Amino acid sequence: MFRIDPHPPSQSPARLLRPWAVLERLRPARLVAFHQQLREYERLSLGLSLIQHHFPAALVDYDDLSGKGWWETLAHLANLVEEVEWFEINWPILNEAWSHWMNDPEEEQGDHLAVFLHYLPVTLYGFTDGESLFEFPPMELLHTLLARCEIQAVSSQLLVETELYDNLEQWDEGDRDSAWKLLEQIEADPGRYTEPVRWLPELARWACHRTGNVMLDQVFDPYHDGPWFTWREGDLLQIKTAWRRAKPVIDVFQRLLHWYERDTSNLMKLADFIMNGGNCNELDW
Repeated sequence: MFRIDPHPPSQSPARLLRPWAVLERLRPARLVAFHQQLREYERLSLGLSLIQHHFPAALVDYDDLSGKGWWETLAHLANLVEEVEWFEINWPILNEAWSHWMNDPEEEQGDHLAVFLHYLPVTLYGFTDGESLFEFPPMELLHTLLARCEIQAVSSQLLVETELYDNLEQWDEGDRDSAWKLLEQIEADPGRYTEPVRWLPELARWACHRTGNVMLDQVFDPYHDGPWFTWREGDLLQIKTAWRRAKPVIDVFQRLLHWYERDTSNLMKLADFIMNGGNCNELDW
């Protein structure tokens, strides 16, 4: 039996432990490999912990961990999130992080992808005032006519399709106020308006970053300031609530976009209604 001597001989700790003997056997390459393997285990453990916490029934797929990569648990977690419709996963961001890793595995080491073991890879649907608005002319029109901030640029496509060349120069803050009052009237008495038009106030707030819903007002930028939400319950609840409220608006936006794409002259009908309170029956997306 191993026994501890209560009166050990007087020797220095260095003589007893002989650390230099250990370091001679552990060459730097082996230390690096050990560190890399430990990092892989830590990431795998974190991914499994997230699945265990949020989707415990899914652990049945992990009875054998041999050859299981931590990135597989992250992909599995992301798919589970979409199955229960907590929010939409930002797959382009995950794929971009994966591409960084594949293109330079030694330098990247999966660090960009591993970030999403800590933070939600969530899709946010905010519009930037520049290019992203230009991609969706109906939302660009709402932003141009209703935004309180100074409009930096208007796409030539919007000007051509709405014939607003001269009218925009005369459109001032008073006109914006009148347009917002029209939208307020729609919300105050929705029964007077067709179902698509009842969504115009929320679509207008979305185009102007005024919904108060992070899902609709902000854009996710992983290379600057996020915004970043963790897998903690508080952040998850905020995002799930935001998605539940945003999804109907996003669905209506898709209908509006299809309506515009079927006939681009429909954009003139939308402009006329916002600017003059025209016939809402023509807004039938």
